[in-house]
Amino acid sequence: MFETNGFRKRLKEYIPNLLEIEGFPDGDIDNIISISKPPYFTLCPNPFIAEVVKDWNDQKQSECSEPFFPKMAFTSDVSEGKNHPIYTAHSYHAKVPHKAIMRYILHYTKPGDIVFDGFAGTGMTGVAAQLCGDKHEVQDLGFQVTDQGEILNQHDVAFSSLGSRRAILFDISPAACLIAANYTLPRELDRIKMKAREIVKELEAEWGWMYETIHYEKDVEKKGKIVHVVWSDVFICPTCKDEIVFYHEAIDEEQNKVRKEITCPGCSLSWKKTELTRKWMNKWDNILNQEISIAKQVPVKICYQYNGKRFFRKPNSHDLELLDRVDRLKTTPWILKKLYDGFSINQPVKSHGLSYVHHFFHKRAYIIISSFLEKAQNDYELLWFATAISEGGSLLNRERPFGLPSKLPGTLYISSMVREINVLDFFKRKIEKRPVVTPPSIPQSTLISCQSSTTVPIEDESIDYIFLDPPFGANLMYSELNILWESWLKIFTNNEKEAIINKKQGKNVKDYGQLLFRCFKECYRILKPGRWMTIEFGNTQANVWNELQKMILKAGFAIKEVSMLDKKQGSFKVVTTDIAVKRDLVVSAYKPTKDEQNLTTKPDVSDEIYSNSVQNINEYLEEYLSKLPVKRHRNGKLQADPERSMSVIYKRMVAMYVKNGQLVPMSMTEFSEYLKKNYRVINRMVFRPSDQV
Repeated sequence: MFETNGFRKRLKEYIPNLLEIEGFPDGDIDNIISISKPPYFTLCPNPFIAEVVKDWNDQKQSECSEPFFPKMAFTSDVSEGKNHPIYTAHSYHAKVPHKAIMRYILHYTKPGDIVFDGFAGTGMTGVAAQLCGDKHEVQDLGFQVTDQGEILNQHDVAFSSLGSRRAILFDISPAACLIAANYTLPRELDRIKMKAREIVKELEAEWGWMYETIHYEKDVEKKGKIVHVVWSDVFICPTCKDEIVFYHEAIDEEQNKVRKEITCPGCSLSWKKTELTRKWMNKWDNILNQEISIAKQVPVKICYQYNGKRFFRKPNSHDLELLDRVDRLKTTPWILKKLYDGFSINQPVKSHGLSYVHHFFHKRAYIIISSFLEKAQNDYELLWFATAISEGGSLLNRERPFGLPSKLPGTLYISSMVREINVLDFFKRKIEKRPVVTPPSIPQSTLISCQSSTTVPIEDESIDYIFLDPPFGANLMYSELNILWESWLKIFTNNEKEAIINKKQGKNVKDYGQLLFRCFKECYRILKPGRWMTIEFGNTQANVWNELQKMILKAGFAIKEVSMLDKKQGSFKVVTTDIAVKRDLVVSAYKPTKDEQNLTTKPDVSDEIYSNSVQNINEYLEEYLSKLPVKRHRNGKLQADPERSMSVIYKRMVAMYVKNGQLVPMSMTEFSEYLKKNYRVINRMVFRPSDQV
């Protein structure tokens, strides 16, 4: 176990050399050093990896002499939900539940082994590696644990041992690395919560007035506390040019729905939302010290609390005067980040005229979060609270009149109705709900480095297992989506080596494939022979799957198995649609031993060779669908069967092609059209023409 004192000084000395490493983030060097907690966590390439790995290996030799034995590929489909307190503590894009990763780690490793994750995100692989030593967490997976620490499967056969594994986590995003550090580094949670409570108490004394409102009780004014405020876009009627407040005219509270057509209160003509133009307004931005043009949004509904009860009403003159007073406050520009031309960033720029990151926040939220950060003084454990509330405390928080407010995932979309919440109360809720993952009594078993995985400063053949959840092509633009969190840190992703498909960055599928290849090549180099790499991946484009497959093989790995991971959803779509599923594929790749490498030659991964081996899709579909019964409810109606859904069948087909070393012949869109043309599709379920439906 290393102490942090002394390592910060060494980190500063290493910085000139570290600047040359791919993925070094964009930001003030002193800020990077201050937030880091070396040797285990640095918000830049970590120069202490060799020292830490040597220390871990020394401990491993003294802890366990059990030899590793080769294992077969993990073949089972995995289904794990996202409602665990660890998973929900801090939002992020497309996380893999740590319980799912635990299953792979338990299968492929023994206690003390070192696991590498080169696209670590918020560190769920590190969490999983640690919790492999928690008896209750392992039992919660459905396994038995003997008194001797053996882990038994459902057949009462020992397949693994109880004990923490070590993890090395790389990610190119400073925000992701900060969140991962808070999940995986040992901490005294009570001390952290006490410090955070003290800061919020100070903020409440200074800024609590910004969330005060008036409650009338028998015509006597009482002081209430705002819980949230609903804001609405304002549109212009094409005919009479009157203003149309979207919330007032679009929400049908009697029918509990949003109207498809909006009636102008001035001329009584009805319009679709797409036929209306937004009202724009000029306002003074006293952070930029200049006038800006921005889409007009007005407060339409206030929820406040008085004497333990909640009340709802339209804003009154006191509320509007308070907002005007807040808006005129001169504040220090904590964030002064200009929005750039980006795939995800362009939406709020075009729709609402946002030009800087601070425009994502209402003024009082911006003031309070900035004040919290100032008092946090770059303590990475306290910074977590600010990033944890920033999306919910911003304009991204959609008001859903007949459901819970939420951010639209995977985008920076700003809705026509926004819920502005009391961020002081939001801080309090996050403080109390922060989960315990790694208490200080647990030995340090995770190392975090903020850099690209195209260059990995780890010795050859020193890693026991690799788990990767790389970006899924063009599905998510991580560096763009992280801009709010990273603005609060004042440290930004260096996206030059970000492995995504993005026209704005000039990266096509071939560029994406080459970046993945460099990562896989490094993984092959650092992985011990005879060991495994697991890649969790999802995409609906055949060319992306083919690029992934070819780069895995080109790096030297052998693909042995492809199974499914069902990341259960709690979204509105899934609870209202029987067969809506979220499944990704899990590729199990093996690094051949020295003898196997000498006996085999690398496969030819050219498109021409692979395209000649494409199997007949009809043969596959006939075989697959013939195994599925036609299920019916008691009333005789067809029962929704996820295995018959078009998306699941497509992924099963992709798995078959990838496992067999063949190119995926068509995209999900093409496959859907093929199914509709050649099979019977009922409620998105697929049947053969001969099935008795």
